[in-house]
Amino acid sequence: AQSPLFFQDDTTVKVQSVMTGKEVNPDKPDKKGTFTTGLVADHQGHPIYLFFSGLKNAGQNLTDVLNKREEDLPIPFQACDALSQNNVDKALETIVCHCIVHGRRKFVELEADYPDQATLVLDTVGQVYANEAHCKKHTLSPEDRLAFHQERSKPLMEEMKQWMEQQLAVEEPKTPLAKSYRYWLKRWDTLTRFLTHVGAPLDTNTVERALKLAIRIRKSSLFHKTLNGAKVGSELMSV
Repeated sequence: AQSPLFFQDDTTVKVQSVMTGKEVNPDKPDKKGTFTTGLVADHQGHPIYLFFSGLKNAGQNLTDVLNKREEDLPIPFQACDALSQNNVDKALETIVCHCIVHGRRKFVELEADYPDQATLVLDTVGQVYANEAHCKKHTLSPEDRLAFHQERSKPLMEEMKQWMEQQLAVEEPKTPLAKSYRYWLKRWDTLTRFLTHVGAPLDTNTVERALKLAIRIRKSSLFHKTLNGAKVGSELMSV
């Protein structure tokens, strides 16, 4: 809970007692959705991996963790995708960093139908990642990394933003291309925290990799019998 940065994401999990209605969500008894949340944090240089399986989604599970946070600590980064189920309780404050890879993926899916437009976005994001690779190779400090991205990546991103705004003005509003432009423009500030905040991440790849463990277990075991069994399974995964 004292970490300066949290990566979060959900994947599905099957709990037999919930599927058959023997155990229900007291707030929404008609809802049978169950999740495995992955939370990855770092405390004093040590990575921490926590998994939570049950009725709560990533936002609710992160809320439970943040409620144990010391009040005098700086506002933490929250790296996630743009789904609403990642949102924490409104009483808690985080610096949300939306995953740039999720924004990139929308144009990967459109590349066959809109090659020119998709290529421009993919090339721009690729150059940003080349800049990030430079920072890692030369082990730049968080402050120097921010300065490097502001010098090299910010002009690229600002040019892409202007281009998207121009494209959106002439594109049919309901096309997949227009929706992808709006996804970026609506979340521009949260997608580009790495240009404005020291230590802000580019993506959620860290927790995506962590959730592969939960997915492998899901494919092997098919389901948990009860919510308590799912909780025990998550604790074992965390260890």
